[in-house]
Amino acid sequence: MSTSPIISVIVPMYNVENYIRKCLKSLQNQKFKDFEVLMINDGSPDKTVDIAREFAKKDKRFRLIHRDNGGLSAARNTGIKFSKGEYLSFVDGDDFVSPTYLLTMYNAIISTGADMAYCRYRFNFPKNDINVTPPLRMRKQVASSQKAMKMLISDFVMHHYAWNKLYKKSLFTDNNIRYLDMYFEDISTTPRLLYYANKIAITDDYSYYYVKRPGSIMATMNAKKINDYVGAYGIMRNFYEQKNCYPQYRTRMRELGWRIKYINYYSVLKMHTVSLCPRGVIENLKNSRKTLYYFKSDNYKVCNGIPKVPYPVVQPENNLKKIKYFLGETLSYGK
Repeated sequence: MSTSPIISVIVPMYNVENYIRKCLKSLQNQKFKDFEVLMINDGSPDKTVDIAREFAKKDKRFRLIHRDNGGLSAARNTGIKFSKGEYLSFVDGDDFVSPTYLLTMYNAIISTGADMAYCRYRFNFPKNDINVTPPLRMRKQVASSQKAMKMLISDFVMHHYAWNKLYKKSLFTDNNIRYLDMYFEDISTTPRLLYYANKIAITDDYSYYYVKRPGSIMATMNAKKINDYVGAYGIMRNFYEQKNCYPQYRTRMRELGWRIKYINYYSVLKMHTVSLCPRGVIENLKNSRKTLYYFKSDNYKVCNGIPKVPYPVVQPENNLKKIKYFLGETLSYGK
């Protein structure tokens, strides 16, 4: 391996003890050899670090970096800071990749002169180790930034995920792009990277495996996540306005807006149902709708920095905990 590796693979790790070994082993078995793996310990409380330390001791390509718990975005940003490669890839600590993951995307970039590469993915259900292929698939192609952006915004065949992509590191460093401290941070980041890319090489290999485990962001929506979801949409709108290119993406943005609207409606209703607290549900539904309409409006005012969510959803009181506590106290008293 050369002094500076060609590719830096950044693996954020937090509470992934049951998955990290398979993840790191899949990287160790890559057919492409000139890479480093930055294992970012984001203050994980379990034995994740012990497993990562084993790999760092046995393979000099694996580096273990410790930081206080700051979340996924902070871990990715730490990886970018300490990376030595010309190209970057992000692999979540509970996912894994095929042996040709890096080779396929690196060859796609080199052969086409693209700044980014994209591979297909499958969902992995760890309980039975079953892989499921999403029904909509990207066609192998080399797409311009503008064409890829429209596909990305639609979010049907091409998605915002930070993973399943290979990036020129200069897209981050030359344009001062980092992941924001929020949920759905990839929705607000990937469009900015794609805007500065000359083109993206889309491969037809299923090289990334996204592990579907309990406790995902979408499965555990709360007020913070709901606000960040629509807030990420606002960040996209603001960025396009700053770059004077929003008109060419307006139709796709409005399509995405409808999708976010109904997902957030469902999430608000579920949040109140799980909390057994109907109080405030109507107001939260209205606020979610008003915020989205504000970001979609032709009267939207572009701002410097990150636009604020004007009508935030409020977390309801958790009556379920109260009921469990009351029942527990009652049963205890009756013994």
